[in-house]
Amino acid sequence: MDLQQILRALIVVIVLLVAATLLGVILQVATALLKIGLKILLVLMIVLVVLRFFELLLRRR
Repeated sequence: MDLQQILRALIVVIVLLVAATLLGVILQVATALLKIGLKILLVLMIVLVVLRFFELLLRRR
């Protein structure tokens, strides 16, 4: 191997490491957003059930 091939391989390895690191960060952010989104969705579902319950109570009168 000559110096140019070694440098080329080194650059490829560095790019792959940076890409893997960025993918890890993106996955961590996506996981955090998914957890927050699921909690918000759960709260909204509970609010909708409570509102539907009160709507049914008001219709019975």
